[in-house]
Order: sequence, then C-alpha cells, then structure tokens
Amino acid sequence: MDFQGTTLGNVAKGMRNELNNIVAGVPEGPDREHFAKEMDSFFVSFGRYLAEKAKGQKINWSKIKSLREEQIIPYKNLPDKMSPPSTASNLSKLAAFKLNGGLGTTMGCVGPKSAIEVRDGMTFLDLTLRQWYPPGHGDLFESLATSGLLDQLIAEGKEYLFISNIDNLGATVDTTILEFIMEVTDKTEADIKGGTLIDYGGQVRFLEIAQVPSEFVEEFKSIKKFKIFNTNNLWVSLKAIKRLINESVFSLEIIESVKTTDGGEKVIQLEKAAIKHFQGVNVPRSRFLPVKSTSDLFLITSDLYGLNHGVLNMNLKFPDTTLSSKIAPDGIPILDPWLATMITVPLNTTSAPNVTSPVTVK
Repeated sequence: MDFQGTTLGNVAKGMRNELNNIVAGVPEGPDREHFAKEMDSFFVSFGRYLAEKAKGQKINWSKIKSLREEQIIPYKNLPDKMSPPSTASNLSKLAAFKLNGGLGTTMGCVGPKSAIEVRDGMTFLDLTLRQWYPPGHGDLFESLATSGLLDQLIAEGKEYLFISNIDNLGATVDTTILEFIMEVTDKTEADIKGGTLIDYGGQVRFLEIAQVPSEFVEEFKSIKKFKIFNTNNLWVSLKAIKRLINESVFSLEIIESVKTTDGGEKVIQLEKAAIKHFQGVNVPRSRFLPVKSTSDLFLITSDLYGLNHGVLNMNLKFPDTTLSSKIAPDGIPILDPWLATMITVPLNTTSAPNVTSPVTVK
C-alpha cells in the first residue's frame, strides 16, 4: 500500500487492514495467534509514530548537553568482584540472550551472521557457548513476553537477562556489573555514528544519529562533546520487564530510519530504543570488540588476539591497530615476527632513532 499523499487517519486504517490480511493468510493455530500479537504490537508502535509525526515532535538541539560525571558510573568505581559462592548464586539467576547482529552483508555474506566462522573453526555462536555454557533491543522485550519465554525464564528462577550482539566478541558475562543495566564505553573516531547518551533537559536519554537534525550531525559525531557511545550490552531485570509490560507503561522511544530497498524504493524503518529506562556504566573498551567488516574479522583471526574459553584478549605486545586483507592476501598474518621491526617515532622528534634492523619508511 502506498501511503504517500494520504491523511494520517487513513494511513492508520490502511495499515490495520493490511496487517489483518497478512494475519489471515497464516494457518490457524498457535503460530497464527503468536504472529497476530506481533502485528498488534507493531500497529501500536506505528500509531505512536503517526501521532508523534502529527505533533511535529523533534529533538530540540538546544536542550542537548554532554552527560555530567554523576550521570554515568565508571567501571572502576563498581564494587570488587563477588566471592565464588556469590558468583555461582548470581550466575544461576542469569540468562544470556544473543542478538544475531545482522546478515553480514557488509562482509559479503548472506545468511545469519552468527554462523560465520571466526576463529579455530568456531563461529560466533560457538565462541559464545564456550564462554559460560549458559542455558535493535527495543522489540526484544515484547517478543520475550508474547513468545512465553519471559514467563519460562522467571519460572526457572532466572532474575537477570544479559543482552548483547553476537558479533561483539567483547560482550562476555561480567559479574562485576551483574546488577547494573547498560554498558557504554569511550568513543573513538571509528564510533562517531554510534548512539550516545546525552543530558536532555536534565534527564539521561539515548540519541541515535537518525534522530539528529542534519545541521547538527557533525556536532553529534564529535568525540569531544559526546565522549561515550552505546555498546548495546544490556542487563535487565526479568521481573521488572514483566511488570512494565503488564502495566503497559514500558513506552519505548521510536526512531525513524529512512532506508532504500534493493529495488530503489524509499522505505521507513521503525526502530525502538529502551535505553532511556536504564542507568549506564562506562566499561573498559575491551568489552566492545565488534566484527562488522572483513578487516575486523582479519584482526580476530590473527595472533593479535589470544583465545581462552571463548574469550578473546588482545596480545599486549602489539599496538592497537587495524588491518586490511591487502596486507597478507595469501592468508592470515602471524604478527609476532613483525614486533622486532615495529617502531613508533614522533613526527616532531629532533634526533634520529638508532635502527639495527632493515626497515621500510613510508
């Protein structure tokens, strides 16, 4: 259905009819009931989106400020790790939920990203299972409720849910932050498009680049003004989620994202963000190790990282770097022999370094 040039009231009616037709095409049974609930949930979100469009609600950039120190918790200020008995008790109450993270299209892949082989013949999913062997985040909470999984986890004695993207290999279970909610980390030039936490009229809110007026996009990308960004690692209380959903007060932010299909058609993708409900903790950069490109994958498969029980740790002998497959087109590089010939010289140095091995200067 083409909604262009149609009044908002007719758009809502048209969408409802389209959704009813889609549901009617599903064979009767539990699957149809579950699908109908998902479509009802989407229609509620769509209605909120139309209402916000009608009111002309937009981000007021003059209200946006960097977070104050007291609005974010530094990881180093968290209590020390719990004793083994306490750790075991809390882990028994924890479930881990991994989001697929995409289809790997930027890496030339088609299919579930979690099935991509990452290291030593293991996929993203294999690495996750080796870490603890445990039994876009907004829609997740409603999906947990409508699928029955939320009630099932609570019945099994689970109290917390750790949510993260499968392609963030730094997102491991950390009992130090078990009781906190959302992880953010220091922003670098590679993360300038990532969502960030802001002070909006005295309240902590989450801001995505899609919400930023075009004239302020470059300011949004500033790592001086907005020093942290969301890792998409979330820790939630299952009972709290159930209570908020039952009370219909779990109002998630709706973000409009304009996309172009393979056929060239402009479409609107509605995304939900639950961040405004959560407190944030600023975690070490090691907890954000995304694999979004073949260059990222190239790093992970090299000896720049060591692997221990599914957890990747950077080899401290090597500098923090990025690699391209152009460096070693014949295979994965072994970096250790390079260490002896790698030096860093400040550009403003007044004395030449003493070099005893052959080097190439570029």
